[in-house]
Amino acid sequence: MEDFVNFKIDFEDEQINFLITQLSSCYFSNQGVFAKLCFTIYKIRNYFKDSFYQSKQGDYYNFYSLMQAFGFSKTQACSYRQCYENYCHGDSFADVVVKDYYVRFSPAKLIEMLPLSSKMLEAVIDKKIITPDMTCKQIRQKVKELSGKKESDLVTEDLSQLEEKTEEERLAELPQAFDPKETHSYEYFKQFSKEVLINYLFQCEDYIKKISKKGK
Repeated sequence: MEDFVNFKIDFEDEQINFLITQLSSCYFSNQGVFAKLCFTIYKIRNYFKDSFYQSKQGDYYNFYSLMQAFGFSKTQACSYRQCYENYCHGDSFADVVVKDYYVRFSPAKLIEMLPLSSKMLEAVIDKKIITPDMTCKQIRQKVKELSGKKESDLVTEDLSQLEEKTEEERLAELPQAFDPKETHSYEYFKQFSKEVLINYLFQCEDYIKKISKKGK
């Protein structure tokens, strides 16, 4: 949320203007506003789909270029949309909230947990393998340890073993973390969901833009 830009724009399409007004009202961050932000980005994405709309100033925007104008990268926009799908309930701006199961986690920590399926995440929260008092770095480490596992693999015994392993054992089993600068095998990407792969695609695109600006 610290990257949010209070961007002013008007469209001929009044439904877009209405959604933009809702997005702008999310400027200040708290858990309730986080849910509204995720919901609104989700709704804007569904409204735009792959279409372009012209503003009254004559410029054309698709979903991602509009989000960029508000200060969100493609990766961030995708993450907030997915946060609504994974962590929130409510089908209107007025009543959307973060589910009780996740309300104690900060927005940054919820984003770190996006690679895990809902069933797996509930299992590791129940077992206190991931807890709200952990740092984002600690949660990121746990998510890496769990990557590639299926919900059916996470029986109580497996979770207990994961919890009891030493730091050295966990690091030895740690799968390769995604890095847009490195080459990854097909088998590496097979373990992730479509949403996670889309996030990785946007990370690659952001990295290409970054190195292009540096003239590399």
